[in-house]
Amino acid sequence: ALVSRVGNTHGGLKPFMKSAQEPQQQQRWGVTNPLSLAGPTENDLKLNEQFLAELQQEPVYEGKEEAQHRERVLVELTEVVNRWLMDASKKKGFSEEMALESGGAMFPFGSYRLGVHGPDADIDAVLVAPRHLERDAFFLGSGPVTAFHEVLKGHEKVSQVQPVPDAYVPVIKFAFSGIQFDLLFARLAHSKIDPQTFNTLEDKNLSGVDEQTQRSMNGTRVADKILKSVPNVENFRTVLRCIKLWARQRGVYGNVYGYPGGVAWALLVARVCQLYPNAAPATILAKFFKFWAMWKWPNPVLLDTIVDLKYGFKVWDSKTDLKDRKDISPVITPCYPGMNSTYNVSKATIATLQEEWKRGQMLCETAILPGVKPWKELWKRTDYFLRYTNYLQVSIAADNEPDFLRWQGFVESKLRQLVLRLEQVPSLTICVYPHCFRPPREEATDNGKANGNGSLTEAARREGFWFYGLSYKKEEGKATVDLAPYVDEWKELIHGIIYLPKFGSQPFPKTEAMHEPEVTPVKRKQLPRFVFTDEEWELLHRKKAPPPKKAQKRPLEPMPNTPSKVPAPDICSPASSSSSSSSSSYATDDLGSPSCTSLCNTDIAAASPSEPPLKVPKLNLQDNAKLNGHSEIPALNLNNASDTLTFTSRVMAQAQPEKSA
Repeated sequence: ALVSRVGNTHGGLKPFMKSAQEPQQQQRWGVTNPLSLAGPTENDLKLNEQFLAELQQEPVYEGKEEAQHRERVLVELTEVVNRWLMDASKKKGFSEEMALESGGAMFPFGSYRLGVHGPDADIDAVLVAPRHLERDAFFLGSGPVTAFHEVLKGHEKVSQVQPVPDAYVPVIKFAFSGIQFDLLFARLAHSKIDPQTFNTLEDKNLSGVDEQTQRSMNGTRVADKILKSVPNVENFRTVLRCIKLWARQRGVYGNVYGYPGGVAWALLVARVCQLYPNAAPATILAKFFKFWAMWKWPNPVLLDTIVDLKYGFKVWDSKTDLKDRKDISPVITPCYPGMNSTYNVSKATIATLQEEWKRGQMLCETAILPGVKPWKELWKRTDYFLRYTNYLQVSIAADNEPDFLRWQGFVESKLRQLVLRLEQVPSLTICVYPHCFRPPREEATDNGKANGNGSLTEAARREGFWFYGLSYKKEEGKATVDLAPYVDEWKELIHGIIYLPKFGSQPFPKTEAMHEPEVTPVKRKQLPRFVFTDEEWELLHRKKAPPPKKAQKRPLEPMPNTPSKVPAPDICSPASSSSSSSSSSYATDDLGSPSCTSLCNTDIAAASPSEPPLKVPKLNLQDNAKLNGHSEIPALNLNNASDTLTFTSRVMAQAQPEKSA
């Protein structure tokens, strides 16, 4: 039953079938009517084939063998879960027949349930148990009942077991035959749970349950509701695979960092599918960027109407709840109780999202749809580490791997608070990169040796780095900006959670092996090598070619036939202009004006007084320039002798009368 809920999600893409949409043309999907009921044209189908061909070249599909291995692992895990349910029920006093009848079931959710998981994706699942099995029995063990994580530790194919019972949504993390699992637990008020007939979408299942159970059930309920809310499931899956690839490559994926997570991106894609129910996947993808680039936030995104069944759970409502009214980009889950899946989005991250949506819209409309560029240009890796001059580096370290992973998860969940504080700095723009970088393990292995005093070197420590791009619009009288007060306030917040937790909350168990986080401003060329690709690293350190040397103009040389004792006339004076005009032969340059060379080469002493006077026509420099193909007279440098002469000769030529004296 667990495997059949997912269906065939491997083996490539199914071709788009136009006929499959005919019965759905009159159906209304979502809270509004569709924007278009038009089907794909021949050009749309051709673009769709190109899109599918390029998407299949990316690592977003798992192979047939990997899919079969995943299904076998799920069957084995289901057997382990069923044995624990039977054993726990018997230890609670149930007979074998009653224990078998009480049942219990495990349901997947997340990317695996939606059918868009990749080759190395983990599997999220929830174990739904009847009311006689408590949460403490599952996570901690109760009386004779053995905790489930202890059962997992005794299995030969299970490793990396890590129960987290105190989390906001309690979970057990583990690896089963190389596949990562996140297993939740939900205790319903039912005496029996039949895996074959149980419907997760029935709202009455939430009657009489606590908050933790409701949160645990929310994942599988939302996934099932999304699949029932889209006109064409295969088209939805194809577009969602591409959007998840695009979001990761462009650095806008991750709920903990303030970007939409997997559920939020699925809701955004599903909404566009509702508005274009008969369109091909490539058309839906192009419409996706245009639609969300034009969306007016904070208007909420809804797949279905919001209802309050009065079961005691909070429902998102911006009209009555002041806290909900402050949400920047609400994307509401489609089943009861409706919640904002993008609660962590901040002003900085929504600005980055809008830039990426506009980039996608521009590429689709101007390059991809016209056939100028391929579809893969959409999910080209971001140039984040070449885009900014200044960055903020947040680093953590621990002396061993288990402590580092716990420390990383804690600090990572608090980075959003640092962004909220930096947003208060006037004229400062922040761009968050949603990834924790770790130095290559080879460096730590080669250099990680103990010092003489027995302590670990810097390279032996487990380290993690986050980066934030900074751009600052300088104000008058301010050349620098001081971020120290905002960083210190964030560090005080972390210390308060560790050493002075709020009433009713558990302090984070920080150990001496966990080093204090460091926040450092760095320049682009100070960034570590492992954040760059080989192409980016070469581009960053490429030496610029020296600028070409300017050619020096040679000074004008005196002509050999000019008498040395006869002074040259002053061509700028009115007295000399009349004599020179009557005794010099003016050659014209390509603009129709007297050339500087002919003017300087005139032999005044050898001029014959019997020659007839030369008639010089009145010239218009701009008109002649246009006739000869020149747009305008070039600007002249009056500090240069040759330019000065050219400028003077042209002015004299334009000032000459039509008839010479």
